[in-house]
Amino acid sequence: MLEGARSEAGQFEAAHQQYEAEQVIPAREQHELHQGEAAQHELDRGEPQHEPDRGEPQHELDRGEAQHEPDHGKAAGGDAAQHDPGQGEAAGQIAVQGEPEYHQPLPVTEEPPQVRNTNAANHPSPDHDSQQADTIRRIAVTMSTAAALGFSYALTRTATGWPGINHGPGSVLDPAASLLGVYPWIWLAWIPVLTGAAAYAALQWIPSQRSNPRRVWNGPISAGSAVVAAIWLWAVQSGNPAGAFWSAALGTGIGLAAIHISNTWPVESRTEKATVDLPAKVLLGASTIALLTGLGSWLTALETDIASWGPVAWALIALVATVIGITTVSMTDRGHLAAALTAVVGLSGIGFTRLLSEQNSIPVAAGAFVGAFLILVSAGSRRHQVDHAQRRRQREWLRAEASVRAGGEAPEAVHT
Repeated sequence: MLEGARSEAGQFEAAHQQYEAEQVIPAREQHELHQGEAAQHELDRGEPQHEPDRGEPQHELDRGEAQHEPDHGKAAGGDAAQHDPGQGEAAGQIAVQGEPEYHQPLPVTEEPPQVRNTNAANHPSPDHDSQQADTIRRIAVTMSTAAALGFSYALTRTATGWPGINHGPGSVLDPAASLLGVYPWIWLAWIPVLTGAAAYAALQWIPSQRSNPRRVWNGPISAGSAVVAAIWLWAVQSGNPAGAFWSAALGTGIGLAAIHISNTWPVESRTEKATVDLPAKVLLGASTIALLTGLGSWLTALETDIASWGPVAWALIALVATVIGITTVSMTDRGHLAAALTAVVGLSGIGFTRLLSEQNSIPVAAGAFVGAFLILVSAGSRRHQVDHAQRRRQREWLRAEASVRAGGEAPEAVHT
């Protein structure tokens, strides 16, 4: 019997360890369930119920203290000890342990609580960040363009309401102020720049522009063109040759950046070409002529004669540098005719001004005309070269497709 009791105790210990390993039902509810089962079990056996401390689980009683209470052992195993001492001793040991016989609880299957994913709320997706950045950029482009247009009109507004530019005697744009001065009708080139900026400010809100890979650069270039035009108009209207020179230099930089982007990412639509590329190329040509005029007016106002070469020599040096720069630009892509033609008109204006104004100079006029001719030839030849190469590739493709069809092969074979 002692061995049977020990076997029961071992089975109970194994069941109890399995229960503690699972921990499915909360500890307090399991504790109350065990207490009710233990009380019912002891009532059925006629044994006194051992109440453990409410703060501790019943199975956590100190076994050492329970072994020092022989009365409980005797009470639990007294009847059995009268018939069989061994059986009474075994039953007494089980009762002394104070461990009720627990039934193994049925497994309870509970769905794990769904953890709310707050990462998406705290950290927006990259698409959301990109859309937000695009919206901020469009708003900034629209506001800066509108401010530049309003400021430009306020600077050039005349008594009749039409815009006009200051080109009187002693002004920055005075044709006779320097050897690089030009007639004021040349500055009508700023109108396409401002018009293109206004058109793109409206075009960028069209949903189809949201997937345009050039949208990151088109907006800043367009708005920057309008802002540069406004700054340059302020400088010439206020009689500030240094401001006119540096604003023209900034416009030249923006125009070169636009040319680089146009060569790297070609235009996808005619609308984008008319609102972004053409105004930016006109900006490059107009800023280059404004750079020449501002430099000549600035140096003349300072009465500067570097190396004592005289104004004619420095005017020719400036013209040669301008021609080299515009020619280099014209030899890329398909010639960038908009920039080339703007520069040609500006240089031709300088040439005519030197022939017809009070401060005339035959060498400077000749240099301006020659430079305009070289730019026009280089841009035209580049355009012809690119178009001819494209037409030749098309003819070769058509000839290859015709030969494939004549051989009885599938027409699609030529594409591979």
